Amino acid sequence: MNHRFLEHVDNVIAQVEACAGLRLQMEVRSPEDLYPLVEDLIIRLGREGDSRLAAILDHRMHKVAWTSAFEHLEELQRVLGNELPNEGELSPPTYSLLKQVVGAIDELLRAV
Repeated sequence: MNHRFLEHVDNVIAQVEACAGLRLQMEVRSPEDLYPLVEDLIIRLGREGDSRLAAILDHRMHKVAWTSAFEHLEELQRVLGNELPNEGELSPPTYSLLKQVVGAIDELLRAV
């Protein structure tokens, strides 16, 4: 295959992912609004090779019983604070989603 064609395909894929990311730029008012974003982040992290963080988040979302949404948000904040990838390690849409999730968790915890 031609190098220019592959570059074009990569650019198109990046644009499609960026558009998909725009869909996720929604206002998060409650933990219930946040959870679908975390689910999408888990999928994206796994697809992009950060399976460790994806597995940790999946575990915290599905395998642990929480006594309150506040406790769950605190744990997600702790996990993301300890395991936060650098910007260059993820695609721009995934890194943007990660920043959105971290910001939304911070906002929700401040509101409690």
